[in-house]
Amino acid sequence: MAEHSTDRIVILGAGRFGGSIAESLAKTKAILTIVDVDPDNVSALRDRNIDARFLTGDATSPALLRKAGCEDADAILALTNHDITNLAACHICSTLFESSRAVRIAKLGSQELVADRELLAKFGVTLGYNPEEMVAEEFVKILQFTGTRAVHSYWNNSVNVFVIGVGEDDGLAGRTLAELRGAGDPKAFRVAAAIRDREHLPVADELALREQDELVVVSQRDEGISAVNRLRGDQRSDSRKVFIAGGTTVGRAIAQRIESRYSVTMIEPSQTACAEMIQHLNQTVVDHGNPTDANILRNENIEDAYYFCAVTGRDEENILSALLAKDMGCRKAAVLVQQNSYNDVLFHHRIDTVLSPANITIGTMLKEMSERSRESIQHVGDHGAQLVEFSVNDQAPIVGSAFAGIDWPANVVPCVLSSRSKRDGGGRASQLFADSQQVVKAGDRIIVYVTDGDSRSVNRLLDVPFYV
Repeated sequence: MAEHSTDRIVILGAGRFGGSIAESLAKTKAILTIVDVDPDNVSALRDRNIDARFLTGDATSPALLRKAGCEDADAILALTNHDITNLAACHICSTLFESSRAVRIAKLGSQELVADRELLAKFGVTLGYNPEEMVAEEFVKILQFTGTRAVHSYWNNSVNVFVIGVGEDDGLAGRTLAELRGAGDPKAFRVAAAIRDREHLPVADELALREQDELVVVSQRDEGISAVNRLRGDQRSDSRKVFIAGGTTVGRAIAQRIESRYSVTMIEPSQTACAEMIQHLNQTVVDHGNPTDANILRNENIEDAYYFCAVTGRDEENILSALLAKDMGCRKAAVLVQQNSYNDVLFHHRIDTVLSPANITIGTMLKEMSERSRESIQHVGDHGAQLVEFSVNDQAPIVGSAFAGIDWPANVVPCVLSSRSKRDGGGRASQLFADSQQVVKAGDRIIVYVTDGDSRSVNRLLDVPFYV
């Protein structure tokens, strides 16, 4: 990547997904240029007051790509709704601007294309990814760890970071962080952040939790969520019933992943879509009906269900059907939403999990745009925070320092140190917060939580360039 302090990013495609990605990247202080063939999309995104340059035109036009600054860009994100357009745009940029070092990322609906990295390279694509598949994987993790809003896993799941909401009558409201620490092994998990009304609170033992607060808990395996659920009371459910609203690509991907372990029912209003789902699913019951129809849900005994996951192509229908399912007795509900503005509202209205394709995939993009010392970058919630995993090189100033004794920047919370010399074959972390004298060595991996998403503050400790 070019050596300047701010990334120059060109986004091709300003639809719902591209617009949400643009909103997220705007928080990183990147210089954005946004291109879309539809002037209405451009106008709608401009109205969101995103600090960016906007152009209207065809993403495969060489003249427009030059005008957008693709030749000097650090990253080109092809995020239109058409695989062919995204592939063509990347290919044209790689051909026209041969000396460019830009990362070229393409959103693709075909998982077959995503898997063929050799073919993508011939199109000039640095990274191809499928948001629908990534959303499905996220929901499967939510099912695995009861009581979470999101899960970020590291090192073969030996370390997990749980995003946990304090809900109505769930047993957490009124409890202190000291009580939470006492509910489990304090050497095996840590509360990295407590968020209230989008503001980070001091993480202190005496902090009393309130309804609608959010916790970020870093944990060895499932110890952190287990401690939370002990305070809540047993969160396990005897029900294995999962309802999926929407015979969409996401709905199919979720059903395929869980139908062998759960009793899955899919509700879809289109008979054509129902027929297609039946062809692709083996053990899932596919019912024709409207998921916002209370009679349909009642006839399906929604009150006995563990999870209702709404993944139709319409945000409002997802929200309405999920709220209806919760009102009728379903234990938990997840909704797929494209608009970032819905996230906070939904967390405050009894929705347990918000599946945002932009938030789920932005970490993949940031990682590809970062320097290689970063193993991964994950967006946490929609308040700008990030989890950054990095490897320590032999020139980093922190080499030889005790992990707990490092003078971290104010916006950085150290979470996990995994020692290369002690990590076992499964990648398990050798220690987690407990040993303040653990010395950082070259090759170690560290996970930090960055409250404002400005990961550049970590540079001074690593002594390496990093611009995202």
